[in-house]
Amino acid sequence: MELNFMLAYGAAESSIRLLQKFKLLDILLPIQAAYLADQSRKQVAKGSTMLMKLFSNADKLLAADHPADSILWLALLAFHLALVENPQDALVVWTFSAILHNGTWKKAAEYARKNVKAHAQFVPEIRSSSDTKSDELILEETSHLASLVKSSVNAFTRIDALQQSLGRYQGPLSSGVVLLVSERMGSNVSNLFKILESNIESYDNSRKTSEVNYQLLKKGDPDETRFMLGKIIMETMNSESECSHEQNQNLPITQKSNPKLSALFK
Repeated sequence: MELNFMLAYGAAESSIRLLQKFKLLDILLPIQAAYLADQSRKQVAKGSTMLMKLFSNADKLLAADHPADSILWLALLAFHLALVENPQDALVVWTFSAILHNGTWKKAAEYARKNVKAHAQFVPEIRSSSDTKSDELILEETSHLASLVKSSVNAFTRIDALQQSLGRYQGPLSSGVVLLVSERMGSNVSNLFKILESNIESYDNSRKTSEVNYQLLKKGDPDETRFMLGKIIMETMNSESECSHEQNQNLPITQKSNPKLSALFK
């Protein structure tokens, strides 16, 4: 519950920094702690890592009076872990996020090809894009990415999967580590991506509005969570682009409000 308040109410990036400072991230989110330590050794600034960019962009859309359900931040963690362990072509990531956000394969494919050249550079997560890939191959690789993200959820619900993911950093599992994610929560997150594993071409979840429904998001509504997840990923992929202002004109801008937490409990 405490971790959810840190990550779902618009203060995720600063909370992760604080947890890392006091060595609590090693216990609560050991894979992410190992990733950030590895990036630091490679002299990558914390704010420039893809993990922190994802949560920074999530923070811009969330606040104390319009938070998200916990499945959003777990989906972000699973998505990022899938990319760390299986780096993807930028075009595939753009397509994946655009499907989540736009709701259809056709719109997503068009949007991805239009915007992919402006993608941010993240290592090891994102590979250079190949302009020669056919729509059929992009479709196949996007479905495969959905499967990888779905499988990555296991690292947050099972000790053996957690240990396997930590193995890439050659770091021992801390004796104080606890699994904070229940099997039920993990299943809910996996279901977000299950529908994209197959028949992705026929997937159609078009929206009538580009505005976020924060009431549904707070309840963990799958469609609203996918929409928000796609938006966060696209903003992250576009975060270091010189063309970001022009391209983001097509995305809704949410004004962030930060009331005092005490006001929520009156």
